[in-house]
Amino acid sequence: MTESSKLKLVFKNAGGEDVNFTFSSADKNVESSDVRALMNGMITNGTIYTDVPVAISSATMITTTETEINVNA
Repeated sequence: MTESSKLKLVFKNAGGEDVNFTFSSADKNVESSDVRALMNGMITNGTIYTDVPVAISSATMITTTETEINVNA
C-alpha cells in the first residue's frame, strides 16, 4: 500500500475568478500557518504568474491511498 499527498491552493484573481495551484508530494503533516505563509508569499510575488492571485480562498490536502490487488491468484 502506498500513499501520496497533494496540496491544492485556491486563490481569487482580480476578476474574482478562482486560480488553482496543486503541489504534488506534499507533506501531509504541514501546519496551517505554513500553508498560510506560502499563500501570502505567492500573493506578494504574484506578478510571476500568468493569472495573478490576489486573495486567499482555500487550501486542501488531498491524500490518495493505492493498494495493489493480486489478480493472478
